[in-house]
Amino acid sequence: MSLKAGDAAPNFDIVDTNGNKLTLADLGTQKAWLTLYRPSACPMCNLQVSRIKKRYTELTKNGMKIIQVFESTPAEMKSFAGTQATAEFPIYVPAPDSNFQIYRDYHRQRSCMGSAMGKAFPYHMCVDGKFWPGMAKFGANAKFGCPLMNPSGFYQLMCTSRGLFTMPTDVLIEDGKVVNAFYGDTIGKHLDISIVEEFAGISGTVSGQEMTR
Repeated sequence: MSLKAGDAAPNFDIVDTNGNKLTLADLGTQKAWLTLYRPSACPMCNLQVSRIKKRYTELTKNGMKIIQVFESTPAEMKSFAGTQATAEFPIYVPAPDSNFQIYRDYHRQRSCMGSAMGKAFPYHMCVDGKFWPGMAKFGANAKFGCPLMNPSGFYQLMCTSRGLFTMPTDVLIEDGKVVNAFYGDTIGKHLDISIVEEFAGISGTVSGQEMTR
């Protein structure tokens, strides 16, 4: 079962790296782009976050809120993805007492074929070109903690139900309703940025190839 346009957006209870809470009710009628990522060590997830960060001011200038959630604990967010967060660019995790409920309510998908054990590596090497930037900037970058070679990062991605076979989710929300719900069938595959730009009411200057697929 997946969400579709017109559905009531499920409530959520999330907290950013500074401890600030956010719920669906806090949005009111505001537009929001909600992305549910894999664990904080995911290189492709962090590549997407870094690209959004570069365009954050532009994408939010007309009032759209960008809500980026990682399927991690607050402690796990202190390394990896959490290092990209700032006061102006918040990154969230599910509230500690919620048991990752947001991922169930938004019907996060799983796929062996789309995982690292399936087509993910060839897809990102041959189709969207994200493999090498993702590895160089995040997966094997010592400044980022080398999550693929770090026991903590490897455990998050390969040894928990939160990492193994999980896919990303993008949902556009307005006035408490789902406008668009996209369920990636491959690690790192997200809603095309042109759709987000139209929703945010801006003119795109970066191609979908460079930003998202």
